[in-house]
Amino acid sequence: MAKTILVVHGRDLKPPKEPLENLWIEALRFGIERDRPSKLPACDAAVKELVYYGDVSNTFLGKPGFDDSLGRRGTLEQLKRYKTKQFTKQNYEKLPGKSAWEESPEDAIAGVASLLRINDPIIGAVAPDIREYWNPHSQFSSDVRYPMIAPLKAAMDGNDEILVVSHSLGTMIAYDTFRKFCRFGEYRPHRGEDPSLDYTRP
Repeated sequence: MAKTILVVHGRDLKPPKEPLENLWIEALRFGIERDRPSKLPACDAAVKELVYYGDVSNTFLGKPGFDDSLGRRGTLEQLKRYKTKQFTKQNYEKLPGKSAWEESPEDAIAGVASLLRINDPIIGAVAPDIREYWNPHSQFSSDVRYPMIAPLKAAMDGNDEILVVSHSLGTMIAYDTFRKFCRFGEYRPHRGEDPSLDYTRP
């Protein structure tokens, strides 16, 4: 059985698809090589694709030409210097352009709001793109989900074993896309008679 890895990036501003996809795949490959080297051949053999909606979110956030790929490259190169036990919150906070402290309240608020389906000005101040995702009068949610449909259909048509790696808003996109595939008739030919889903949260 062929394997497909779909990576769904998170919220906020993102560089263009190609450099971001290269960074995601390189980071995944490095982590596997460092901690589970015996699994590296399986990773290399899998089809890997970034589900990219950064152009939509960048436009919504007012910076359609945004590109910080060089800074992200530098951060990844620093991360590669860490051994497994050195990958701590304290070391993460030292990386340029990133702060686990800044992300913590955002993730906590978004998680509670997601659970309770709260669309509140507080959420908009912290994560305006997440608030827009829940806006029933906006096309934003459909636009950011759309890039996941074709690669997911292709993998399911090929009867592939599919691994989805997602973060932040990307996790909401993945969940809602799977929900549509399960509930709506137009997706039935792509999901088979007895689909199975394993959910793992690290």
